[in-house]
Parts: sequence; structure tokens; C-alpha cells
Amino acid sequence: MGCFDVLGQVNYLAVLACTVVAMILGSLWYSPVLFGNAWMKAIGLKKEDFKKGDSNKAMFASVILAFIGAIQLMMFGAQIYVADLVGIAMVRVMGAVMVGIVMAGRTGAAFAAQLGTMQGNEEIDALKTMGVSPMEFLVLPRMLALVLMMPLLCVYADLMGVLGGLIVGVSALDIGLLQYINQTTGALKLSYFFIGIIHAIIFGVLVSLAGCLRGIQCGRSASAVGDATTSAVVTSIVAIIVATGIITVVCNMLGI
Repeated sequence: MGCFDVLGQVNYLAVLACTVVAMILGSLWYSPVLFGNAWMKAIGLKKEDFKKGDSNKAMFASVILAFIGAIQLMMFGAQIYVADLVGIAMVRVMGAVMVGIVMAGRTGAAFAAQLGTMQGNEEIDALKTMGVSPMEFLVLPRMLALVLMMPLLCVYADLMGVLGGLIVGVSALDIGLLQYINQTTGALKLSYFFIGIIHAIIFGVLVSLAGCLRGIQCGRSASAVGDATTSAVVTSIVAIIVATGIITVVCNMLGI
């Protein structure tokens, strides 16, 4: 990565940070973020994220986790603790990570493709000419929409993940339904739920930033749009993995 690329990314983050601060201070009350169609369109992109495919991804992840844990726990006659393993893992980390990866491949790529196409058609240059900030009109609405929707998607993935573990425990491990539910509720803490929500919010910020950044950096050709989309997905997934590690270490240091 060249020096100019680093400076460009720093400038992008600095401008975005200033825009967010300005919004918090109330100076964007009459901006397109609140009165334009970009905000509602960005929210509308998330309505299809509760599709059956997303449910299957979270459920299959919990099923695999339950089977792997059961193989080891059955050696000690402790297969009941599969409920603890699946519940804590899904609510604390795995639910948010699964949603983050899905959003990176779907929404992050869509952001990069949309902004990249606008860059190629010189629409972003036209916005600048009309005095409309691309950060306010294009980047910020998408980031806020994804940040608002990620916790809801995370909760949905958590429920589907716990349900997948329940199916494995009841059908394959001969654990009673009420016994599994009681074991899960006893293992979970409210702090685990909030840690998962924090993961989801941070992942929403990272995915939206990566998608919009690669879209704005896109070239003027059709192949450049494809490269920007690929780069957005890779950047988002790497950022999610790194952020997960950092949050896990911080939580361990804080004892939560």
C-alpha cells in the first residue's frame, strides 16, 4: 500500500468522523441525511436480511458447534454442557460474527458496487459540484442504517443458533427439552448478550466503512467496480476477525 493510499484512507476516515460529530452537534438538521431519500433507501436495503438463508447459516453453525462439543463431552458423560457451549458461544460471539460475515458479503459488497458505479458515472463529482457532501448524502446514511440493523440481526441469529443447538441436544444427545432450556438459561448472563450486541455494532461500522471506502476509491471502469466489490468483502472480513480478537482480549482483561 502506497503512501498516497494511506493518506487517502486517513482523509476519508477524518472527513467521516467530522461528519458524525457535526450530526451529533445538530448542524445536520437540514441535511439530506434527515430529509433525503438516501436514509430510507439505506434502511430498505436491510429488510431482506431476515431471509431464510440467514437463519440457516446461524443454525448450521450452532449444529456443527454442538456436534463437535458433544463428541468431546460424551467422553466424560457431560453432554448436557453442550447447551452451555452453544448458548454462550452463539450469544457472546458467534451470532455477531456470522451476521457480520453475511453482511460483508451482501451489504458491504452492495455499498461498494453502488458507490463504485456512481464514481464511474461521475455522479459523485456531480454531487460535489452541486455543493452536496458525499459523506453526508451517501456514506453516513448507509453507515447509520447498517449500525441500527446489525443488533437486530444479531439477536435473530442468536435465537436461531440456540434453536439449532436445542435440536441437536434433544434429537441426537437424548437431552430433555426442558432440561436443555434450563441448562441454557442458567449458563447465559445478561453481560454475554450485551457483549454480542457490542460486537454487532462494531461490525456494522467496519462493514459499512469498508464498503463505502472501496466504492469511493473505485476507478472509472467496469473492472474497477468488480475489484472494489471484492476488496470491500475481503477488507470487511479481515476487519471483523481482527476486531473480534481485540474485543475478546479486552473482555478477558476486564473480566467480563
